[in-house]
Amino acid sequence: MLTPHERSAIALETSASVSRIARAAVARLSLLAWGGTACLACGTVTDTVAISTLTTSGSGAGEGSGAGGGSSAAGGSSAAGSSSAAGGSGGGQTNQCGDTYPQLLWPSEAPRPVCTPSFARDRMSQALCSCGDVDTFGGIRTEAFDSITETADPGAAAVGINGAYQSPSPMSSAGSVTVATSTALLIHLLDVQGELKLAGALEVTGPLTVAGDAWFAESVKALSLVAIGGDVYQVPGKTLEATVPLGTEGKLIAEEFSVAPPCRCDEDEISNWTSVIESASEQNDNASIGLDAAALLQPPSAIDLTLPCGRFYLNGIESAEDVRLLVVGRVALFVAGDVASTGSLQIELAPGAELDWFIDGQLDLSTLKLGEAERPAAVRVYVAGDGELSVPQDDVFANLYAPRADVVLGGESDFFGSVFGHTVGSLGAIVVHYDAAVQRVADGCALEEPPSCSGCGECSAGRACVGGSCADCGDDADCCWPLVCNGGRCSAFEE
Repeated sequence: MLTPHERSAIALETSASVSRIARAAVARLSLLAWGGTACLACGTVTDTVAISTLTTSGSGAGEGSGAGGGSSAAGGSSAAGSSSAAGGSGGGQTNQCGDTYPQLLWPSEAPRPVCTPSFARDRMSQALCSCGDVDTFGGIRTEAFDSITETADPGAAAVGINGAYQSPSPMSSAGSVTVATSTALLIHLLDVQGELKLAGALEVTGPLTVAGDAWFAESVKALSLVAIGGDVYQVPGKTLEATVPLGTEGKLIAEEFSVAPPCRCDEDEISNWTSVIESASEQNDNASIGLDAAALLQPPSAIDLTLPCGRFYLNGIESAEDVRLLVVGRVALFVAGDVASTGSLQIELAPGAELDWFIDGQLDLSTLKLGEAERPAAVRVYVAGDGELSVPQDDVFANLYAPRADVVLGGESDFFGSVFGHTVGSLGAIVVHYDAAVQRVADGCALEEPPSCSGCGECSAGRACVGGSCADCGDDADCCWPLVCNGGRCSAFEE
């Protein structure tokens, strides 16, 4: 199996380019600019949600079934070691995951079962997304790999910023980039292996390269090489100046347009996890392993707990003692309160295991070790709380959806997974290794599509919501950013 760093090297060596000569020049300049070796590579819930134990048809463990390939979700495991998880709750629900995923019964006029990883389709389809500003002294670098196919996936690691981007340093993205505010950008180097959409004026002191189309709502000034692989759209009356003659493989098109916010951050677009978690308190699989919902609230001794496939509920996680959770199946974990322990909190995944973790309160990651760098797509964390969320990059390998929290990336290492925050900041560079397999984790659910749809993430296996119904996409506009239409399916941009 390739290591993440080997995959990063492959991504750098194999990524296609707008212009082979231009990309080679930018790659050399990028190494100098970064001072080291390059490493590139929906609706509101208003009613109480019931938890379903329906078993679907289909294995969910075949090709495209999600991170980790085959499932090791054998039911019937019990709490292990020194667990104080006695006295089950949950009304005697039976663990029936089998080879599929835990499921929710989503509220609507006709409630339908939804498997828990399906939320990742639209909430974790980009390497970095921010409802507000992104502020970093060291710039942004994203690269993409696929933990299932063990290949590089250039074009998948998108960056979306609803607010302003503040950094004088380079931005190099192995995916599309959208910045939706009119604040002017001054960037040393901008390299986009996807499409570029900017609402504000741009000044680039180094090379500007874009693999796909580019939309500029304001004027652009480039003091070096410019190479754009697709069409260039610009609002009439705005200018595009380049010290080196503009190189484009498409057309220059003057037309009025606006840049839509790339990250879906309105309250009616942020699922109300509170109602989901409240329902999980009544309907869960705690009894199957003898888990008390209060077991991790100040336990008198260390906890060593094994979680098989199923839905498990906790009132909170607050412990001065060490806590170790071993996930051995496909697990949905619901926590009603905060996760804030002074003791060590370690969540390990067995081969093939996956975790969808829903937290209604705040999340303190300072003592947490979570996931593994080889397959961050296997862990999806949804945080409803606000405040500052400091992420120790050395110990957390996951996809983090925290649209109300101000995310601060700390540490000196790179981050493996994806980040979605209210704001995102770092004193150093923001370097994200995005596991594109997270976009497909729900493909193995084998559930029927809803009779009608209203937005992103509701249709299966890359299908789009077109005219209120799930259908094959006809063009890129049918897909939710950053996905594009490719042969009737919404997928990541490919050069």
